[in-house]
Amino acid sequence: MNKLFISKTILIVIFLFSSHPLLAQDSIVLSTHLTKGRYDYKVTFIIMEEAFKRNDLKLELQPMPGSRSLQQAEDGKTDGDAHRIFDLIKNKGLHNLIRIPEIQQVIHDYAWSKKNLNLDNGWSDLSAYTVGVHLGTVFVPAQAKKHAKFVWPVNNTEQMFKMLITDRLDLVIATPSNADILKTEAFKNSVIRRIEPPLTSLDIYTYLHKKHRDLVPRVAESLYTMKVDGTYRKLIQSIQ
Repeated sequence: MNKLFISKTILIVIFLFSSHPLLAQDSIVLSTHLTKGRYDYKVTFIIMEEAFKRNDLKLELQPMPGSRSLQQAEDGKTDGDAHRIFDLIKNKGLHNLIRIPEIQQVIHDYAWSKKNLNLDNGWSDLSAYTVGVHLGTVFVPAQAKKHAKFVWPVNNTEQMFKMLITDRLDLVIATPSNADILKTEAFKNSVIRRIEPPLTSLDIYTYLHKKHRDLVPRVAESLYTMKVDGTYRKLIQSIQ
């Protein structure tokens, strides 16, 4: 075997190992149905950015429609999905995603209405109402469809609340961060109120594609340590 052939072979091997994203990865790209700028987007990013940083990885979030976000993660086109409920895999029949087994954050979903509604019994009290829900989420639309008189899935949060103002909906279901839109000029004179108590409080997790299975326990440990050492609380408090 001549020296020229050996040299070329070595160069090819070096190129492959240095350029292949799975062999020399220094960042994680997570798809998400969250819209950039929302409070829950900011929480997800700042918490998971620190968790991955503790594992020498940079984080990038790629916002996209909800179903596409999941499919991109399932297919390995992104490294995972940033913000989903505990039962995601069971509910959606996914096979390639692994839950990082440490809670990322807790999300509270409330009903919002112009009417003075009594929803003390939770979801079952929706049976007489036409309800608006946000497309891209999993748990809330499913629960609403089980219990409400009629469910209207909507792509846009502003549109959903405008439908409430024009009485096309009796109530909408949204997190307080989504309802921040009520502080804008378009809703200045609305009488929309939050109905207590929350319909549900959901534990939120990050999921990684199975190609990163070895990273799952390390990121879980980082999240846990962040809560113990006070970093988690400080990061949440830093969000405007």
